[in-house]
Amino acid sequence: MADSDKLGQFYYDEAQRLAAHHTGNPQTFILIESGSAVCKHKASRQAHIFIIESRWQKAWLFSVLGIKNTVLALRGR
Repeated sequence: MADSDKLGQFYYDEAQRLAAHHTGNPQTFILIESGSAVCKHKASRQAHIFIIESRWQKAWLFSVLGIKNTVLALRGR
């Protein structure tokens, strides 16, 4: 297994662990990975784990991320 695959598996396992701890359900999370493949000015890889318990939280998260990414795109980043 390549190092990047191991890191991705670590992110996934950690997201499941956190979701299970906070909600009792290991599948109530959204995992967003970013790094040099997505964002050219960042050399490192990172993960953002969001514990989501309801549809409105998921909708809110995607709305906020959409607005943020739209603003960044319009500013040329």
